[in-house]
Amino acid sequence: AGSIWFEPTAYLSSADMPSDFAKMNPVIEDFEDGSADPMLNIYPGKILGPGHDSGIKDVTDSVDADDGPIDGSGGQGHSFFYALNEISVEFSDPVVAAGLVFTDGPQNMTLKLEAFDTDGSSIGDIAWDTTADEVYTGTTGEDRFVGLLSNDGVSKLVISQSGGGMGIEIDHVTFAIPEPSTAGMLFIAAVTLVCRRRR
Repeated sequence: AGSIWFEPTAYLSSADMPSDFAKMNPVIEDFEDGSADPMLNIYPGKILGPGHDSGIKDVTDSVDADDGPIDGSGGQGHSFFYALNEISVEFSDPVVAAGLVFTDGPQNMTLKLEAFDTDGSSIGDIAWDTTADEVYTGTTGEDRFVGLLSNDGVSKLVISQSGGGMGIEIDHVTFAIPEPSTAGMLFIAAVTLVCRRRR
């Protein structure tokens, strides 16, 4: 058992995903159809689209490539936003790879991504200082991918920020479920362990 964490890295499209994470062939939820994958329960907050409630152009902050060319703006894409400081992402089945992209929030915040196993125990966390630019019209210079691989199985991610500001926005929630062969191997290992304990 163990986990491999991926430090926050600049992210403008799925091509920027760390190669070792991408090797897991993950699902990427980009919210571009206005909904979330059935495997995900993301709360609190809501999916934003271009203009959303206010009608202000480019106020959302999607991953840059989601609305067409990589041009320094994600304002015409979709993202997930909550007006306070914490968003949880629950997986209906445990995943072996989990990550997301922070796309916007106030300046001078410390962000933390924490992962939890199937028992609800913390697997660990990673923290970083945001490079947010205090512009709320879809700029993408602060966008960062962060995530982990875990043999323990990830049931939930929580991204939070501290430092006094409010509002946090994410996109490209990314996850990989165990391959059937892996699940079978894990089952055999568990049965073997139980048998050894009974001897």
